[in-house]
Amino acid sequence: MNSKSALVFGLIFFSIGVFGQSVSCFDISIGIFSEPRREDFQALHSLGFLYASATENNHAQVFMGTFESRAQAESMLGSVRNAGYTGAVLQEHFFREGRQVYVVQLGAADFRRPFSWAVYEGVADLWGLAGTDMVRLVTGPYQTQDEARKALPALQAKGFKDAFVRSVNTVLLIRIGSFETGNTLKKPLIAFKWNEDPAASPASRTAEPSVPTSYDTGFEGKTGISSTVPPVSVTPRESPAPSMDPSLAVKGIVSPVRSNVKRRAALELQKILKEGKYYEGSLDGFYGQGTAQGYEQALARNNMLVMYRLLVGSNLAVSGSGDGLQAALDHLTDDARSIRTVESSADPVALAYQAYALYIARGPSVEVNNRMNEALHRAYASKPTGVFSAFDYQASYAYNDLNQLILHLYYIHAAPKVTYTAPCWLSKKHPQESARAQSILRGQQIPIERVAVCDAFSEWEEVRMLESMASDIGAEEVVLAKLSEAAAARAALFAAARPLSEAMQRDLENWHTAFMNNLHNWEGRDPLHRHLLNPFRLLFYQGAIRMEDFFMDKGFGSEEAKYLALATLRTIVGPRMTRFQ
Repeated sequence: MNSKSALVFGLIFFSIGVFGQSVSCFDISIGIFSEPRREDFQALHSLGFLYASATENNHAQVFMGTFESRAQAESMLGSVRNAGYTGAVLQEHFFREGRQVYVVQLGAADFRRPFSWAVYEGVADLWGLAGTDMVRLVTGPYQTQDEARKALPALQAKGFKDAFVRSVNTVLLIRIGSFETGNTLKKPLIAFKWNEDPAASPASRTAEPSVPTSYDTGFEGKTGISSTVPPVSVTPRESPAPSMDPSLAVKGIVSPVRSNVKRRAALELQKILKEGKYYEGSLDGFYGQGTAQGYEQALARNNMLVMYRLLVGSNLAVSGSGDGLQAALDHLTDDARSIRTVESSADPVALAYQAYALYIARGPSVEVNNRMNEALHRAYASKPTGVFSAFDYQASYAYNDLNQLILHLYYIHAAPKVTYTAPCWLSKKHPQESARAQSILRGQQIPIERVAVCDAFSEWEEVRMLESMASDIGAEEVVLAKLSEAAAARAALFAAARPLSEAMQRDLENWHTAFMNNLHNWEGRDPLHRHLLNPFRLLFYQGAIRMEDFFMDKGFGSEEAKYLALATLRTIVGPRMTRFQ
């Protein structure tokens, strides 16, 4: 048995032990205080994110969070106690006690450094997702993905150009209020600014403090005095309660996709759900309430799905590069240390991403122009004669729109002596602009090998689970070149503006039939194979349904969306399961 096969069978038996395990995160309860203020905890500001929850009699319990593991939390607990808070204790939050909702992520900030909260003054409901050094700010929550998507345009119009929809467990949501913001605003608000000096923001100087919606009155202007009695019980986090139709609330599950479109993928999903006794409705091919609820039950009860959900939830993206700047570029949008690395570097690539970050934070400016032009000049300073003459790198450009800026980011990565790869998130966050830029470079015959291509599909839970299962079932060495080629094709599909040709649709239909037949034949060789394949098929068809809705949201018809979704799925499973094709 080769190592991949051993892994497959090991996963099967491991799943028996994982089923029913509690999945949790941890906070540190600092203590109960009388009318606390954030500035009373200066000794803790550099250690972790602080938040408060009202108890009674104008008291509040102050916490630090959130930590992914007990070991991480216990290590920080020692630091908190060493800082003088000897009564601090751990608090555990179980994900099963929450529920998945949709939010719109607006920005992120390194809470250990000064930053301005004023830009988000128009956001009514602000929540935080705290990590060890970053807090991601979201608004919502929304019961369905469609509701969250509908909220995007208004938020983007307020200046949050890179806002995006994501799913999150309510256990992780922390209400951002007066305590968390240091009483700097009338409402609980926040923004992420690159290199911004908070003292330079008029709003942060003149805004009047007020009581956050999650607290009782009377928290402002008083000195926090620690309770000498350790807390007997721990106040749970406030759980957001989005409005929804009462009839749907009773059933507990709301379909996040169109329920009025008949689909092959929904029919196949219903067959598998019914076989597993997760679904009792009719096989009608409509993804309605019952089908959505059946899929959620399968996620919660099927051993293999529980295990893979745990695995993909715990795997953090780690750059494979040993180069510090490359790793920083790869994680620029989700890691504060990466931000500092790029800020401190004088490399032309770093200058270009400093310009990008300034543009995202503040829009067009002279500083954006200066940094980007300097990056271009330095990247092409030693350019061999006659190489890459498609644009004048010695000219001075004004970056009044994102298309121009991202095009020149790709030009810099294509410069002869630049060795840094364009990060995956660039094409994911800006699919249209990136697709246009790559098309221009290809048309000018400029090599663009130094580009890591990805798409927003890779953020979906079912896609991450499907990728992991496909690798294990494929049980073979994956060719990196094929993965890269498939990723590029998927990014193009993500940004597709027209349907696939009839010839491509026929090819996809043939591929789907052959692929599923080959899986069926393999399934018959051993009962253990069925233990793997039914969860795999569930993820495959659930992914197909969500992708179809994604493409229908872009204006494609249901049949056009079906084949775009099938082509996308082929790029995910194809390179990992070549022996079944």
